[in-house]
Amino acid sequence: MRVAAAIKDPSFAEEREWRLISGRLDRPKMSFRAGKHTLIPYHRLALRDLEGQDLRVLVGATQHPTLAMGAVLEVMQHEGLRYSSLDHSKVSFRDW
Repeated sequence: MRVAAAIKDPSFAEEREWRLISGRLDRPKMSFRAGKHTLIPYHRLALRDLEGQDLRVLVGATQHPTLAMGAVLEVMQHEGLRYSSLDHSKVSFRDW
């Protein structure tokens, strides 16, 4: 688990994202979404825990960066979160 947070393709270095690595989570609290080839399990986090933080948001590579940034802005405003910068990744989007 200590190594998992450090494994990342160098082309995504500009994202400087946080990664949450955990042990086994309670199954009743897990959510699932459809991926391109399989279901993807995930755990919801409360955005309110980010209140008061200096948020610098970088929206990951996507086919529609303007739409994605608009959606992120809506979520941030809905949750009452402030940010000091908002940009989109310059990494080329590839839909393998």
